[in-house]
Amino acid sequence: MAHITKFLNKLPPANHIIAYGSTILKKPGQGIDPNAQIDLIISVKDSLTWHKENMKENPSDYSQKALKSGAEYLISSVKKAAGIHYNPLIEFEGKKFKYGVCEIYDLCQDLRNWDTLYLAGRFQKPTLALVEDKSVIEAQTTNLKSALAFAVLTLPSLTTEDKLYEKITTISYKGDRRVEDPNKIRNIVEGNMKEFRTLYEKYIKDLGLSLENGVLERQWDIEKLIEKLPKWIQEENPHLVYLENETREEALFNSVSQKNAYYSSQQIKHAVRTTGLLKIIEYSWAKLMKAIKGRSNKNK
Repeated sequence: MAHITKFLNKLPPANHIIAYGSTILKKPGQGIDPNAQIDLIISVKDSLTWHKENMKENPSDYSQKALKSGAEYLISSVKKAAGIHYNPLIEFEGKKFKYGVCEIYDLCQDLRNWDTLYLAGRFQKPTLALVEDKSVIEAQTTNLKSALAFAVLTLPSLTTEDKLYEKITTISYKGDRRVEDPNKIRNIVEGNMKEFRTLYEKYIKDLGLSLENGVLERQWDIEKLIEKLPKWIQEENPHLVYLENETREEALFNSVSQKNAYYSSQQIKHAVRTTGLLKIIEYSWAKLMKAIKGRSNKNK
């Protein structure tokens, strides 16, 4: 990860940084793709000040539109989206980077409450912490417990460990309007079972669950698990406790699907407002090729 550290050294300081996605997630039977774009989320106390400094130090990371409009416009646009601005396809010493910048406060709010689920969803899968902030670590505990409770509530009382992680991964992808590989959820879990287990095992007993030999058993009452969900999901679905398992699963995923659809579309609009057209086309084309390849593999 020396190349990531070197890249970060050219940016202004930050409070919490993670690498995520293809950067650290292994593909089944293949390991980590060495040619994958390196995805980073950089959390700072004051994103306006950070972008102003970064625009001076690394202007080529931004589109001409963003540089001309200034950091103030960038931040006002971010507020309408999911609270994060991405600079994609940054070339650095033979590698491609994409880094998103958000404020610590917005990140912690999303981790605790799933206000947008855009940031929280990325933290529900294995990540690599490069710089850590205590407030984010504490909020992440709430996020992981919520994701675990959500997934268990969509599954039978007796299920398998891989199904649990597939449901957790689905939380942030359900309803997402962006082009994606249709095999993504299965591949993420299949290639990273050990990492998922490390991420969630400390909370499994806390939520009244038993995991032995890859078999997960729910021991808590439904009511106790529902209490671990974000308040807005509980309020949107007041009758969860009375629903049959399949109906409850549908209700829960409908809630997050609407949230994901809205904020993924807002993020696309933000990218159009602040990112150069060529980068949008290049990035979208890469996503489309991945989707076509995924469908081709699925049909084999």
